Amino acid sequence: MKKIILISAFLLFSNSSFSQEIDFKDIISLIVKNATNIQITKKNIEESFIDIKEQESKMLPKLELRGGASTIKQSNARTNNQNISLNLSYNIFNGGKTLNIINISNNNQKKSLIEHEKNIAETILLTTKVYYGVKKTRILKEAYEIAFKNNQNIMEKEKIKFENGVATKESYLNSQSSYYNIKAKLETLNNNIYSLESQYYSYTGATISKILPEIDLSDITIPSTMQEAIERAKVNSFNVQIAKIDLENANYNYQIAVASHSPEVNVYSSVEKQSGADNSVSFGLNYTMPLYSGGGDIAKQQKGVVAKKISKLKYNKIISDSELLAINAWKNYTSSKIEFDSYKKSLEAIKLSLEAEQIKYDSGYSDSDSLLELQDKKLKIQQQYTFAIEKKITSVMDMLIATGDFTAQNLEKIK
Repeated sequence: MKKIILISAFLLFSNSSFSQEIDFKDIISLIVKNATNIQITKKNIEESFIDIKEQESKMLPKLELRGGASTIKQSNARTNNQNISLNLSYNIFNGGKTLNIINISNNNQKKSLIEHEKNIAETILLTTKVYYGVKKTRILKEAYEIAFKNNQNIMEKEKIKFENGVATKESYLNSQSSYYNIKAKLETLNNNIYSLESQYYSYTGATISKILPEIDLSDITIPSTMQEAIERAKVNSFNVQIAKIDLENANYNYQIAVASHSPEVNVYSSVEKQSGADNSVSFGLNYTMPLYSGGGDIAKQQKGVVAKKISKLKYNKIISDSELLAINAWKNYTSSKIEFDSYKKSLEAIKLSLEAEQIKYDSGYSDSDSLLELQDKKLKIQQQYTFAIEKKITSVMDMLIATGDFTAQNLEKIK
């Protein structure tokens, strides 16, 4: 089984103050240490280890000390009796019931480990989206602030032109409308940033840095083809591993139901001391064979058969779902690189066009409508570009979760 992500190398920063500003690379240790949902699955792991010890103890002999005292009074006579005994018993056969119960406990421990890994992976992905939510909103806000100042200058110029009869009233009103539209958008972006930063704090217990560096995932190991991603997902994805364990447990529960109709054999030994009598030693073998229980044992077996079929259907469905998730993750991953490069080039081109149009407008060779139209187009492309920045990173993490590769080894490769 993969190493628990809990032992990630990022525990280096686990003693960081909740109130200090930190960068994304440092938050993983805080997530592992502080997130309540992760602490719950961590406790589930501890509980599963205890359960294994409890079930394994049933394979050991049982040693009991028994004692008693009584007084019998007849006429003028009184008889006092005391006895003490040491009893040892051991179950040597019960149809495999105890072994199957232990197998289920071992499986549940494996399941709790996988659920813990899955929980950490999903929480890190969620925090990454918040991190890039803040980053992209800040970038967009900066672009809108530049546009806001530019629109203010345009609106003032159009007002003077209109008052001097050089520009139409429509051009002035159009510049005014654009100005207030951007002003409202800036207020929305500020609110979004505040909300996202609050979410970040709730996940990590730390305030987000003023400067957010890019996350470099270039060294992360991911499948090289879509088919490889599918094959890995069908075997290694968290949901498939959990479903496989549930399928095995259903079979173990069926075997337990079958064992309820099997004989039980126990050996025993006892040493007893009674007052006024010699010590006695006894040993022997007990054999119990259930013959009739009103059909309850048969019903348990029938339920076990149905449970096995249900678990098999669920397992097959999760295999199919995991295959689909891997396909979507692969497509998102490959398209994210194309989208990022395309929007980056488109943004560079529109910036040059806007600069040229600004020069024409300042020189009186173009009107404000053309300039504002280009500016609006540039802001839309800027927004698409910021989404592409986020998608480029989260698509890699989506891929890692889909294929079950969200391991401590891969996390250590984040730069």
